[in-house]
Amino acid sequence: MDLYLRGIPFHRVFNSAGARGFCGEGYPGHNLGLNFAGASLITKTITFQPRKGNMPLKAGGTPCDWKPECIVVTPWMFLKGVTMNAVGLSNFGAEWLLNDPRLHNCPEPFLISFMAVGKTPEERIEKECRPFIKLVRQYVHKFKSHFGFETNYTCANAGIIGGISCEEIKESSEIMASIGVPLVVKLNLLAPMELVKEIAEYPYVDAITIGNAIPWDSLWRIGINPLDVYWTTVSPLEKFGGGALSGKPLFHPTLQYISALRRIGVAKPIIACGGIFTEKNVKDVLDAGASAIQLGSMKIHSKFWPWHVQQVIRFARGYKIRRG
Repeated sequence: MDLYLRGIPFHRVFNSAGARGFCGEGYPGHNLGLNFAGASLITKTITFQPRKGNMPLKAGGTPCDWKPECIVVTPWMFLKGVTMNAVGLSNFGAEWLLNDPRLHNCPEPFLISFMAVGKTPEERIEKECRPFIKLVRQYVHKFKSHFGFETNYTCANAGIIGGISCEEIKESSEIMASIGVPLVVKLNLLAPMELVKEIAEYPYVDAITIGNAIPWDSLWRIGINPLDVYWTTVSPLEKFGGGALSGKPLFHPTLQYISALRRIGVAKPIIACGGIFTEKNVKDVLDAGASAIQLGSMKIHSKFWPWHVQQVIRFARGYKIRRG
């Protein structure tokens, strides 16, 4: 089954932003048999201007290091299905991505993940969102397939102080949607549900992604004890500001959050992103109200059984939702 956004058929399964790199090229471990066929591509998140972040990149966008210092998976974390990262949105900027033939030749509909990271709402809207859409218009004719946007408002490593208001999301979403392509708004589990409901009611928002890595110092807010995933309450990425956690511990909070959104009347498609590793996870989150899923950390924790990714994708695409 597909997820239709503005009449464009996307797969019911997406890779989460960056899980396959910027253009689907993957990472070194992907050549061991990891296969995302049947999942719609979401690019690694880009910013309008190039951003150094914490992960040095090669010219093609893959990490310079086999084991980047800003990504941590200890043996205990691996057993727990946990990944910590403080990548910090390392990328070469919007024009670099939009000019990449790999993206132009993408054979299926995909989403470009974008985040504005200026210090103030005015900077993020006037110096990033508007110029970004102006730039995209120059490249639309080069894409062989349909595309849309996933706007990321809750990256834990973006360095935005004070959060982003509902008014800013509304204004920037209207700008992003002005080009006439599908728009997905990405929020994490720390966003107030009433805010999510209000955003979902905007006519130019086509779907909501629920789930993003949670900052280390905010894990307690969703019921996760840091000592359950690491030997101390001090983050293994403390020198990068603490970083953020993704993986299995986010699944049940994500499940509960999506179920609650449906109960309060959110009607737009919801894409679940957080700790989905198994066919049972897929069944539970779709039955709870999700319209589609994203797979991300699973790629790291499936490196010894890479075929499992395909099993989950095929199950999700064929599953018949049971609700009520």
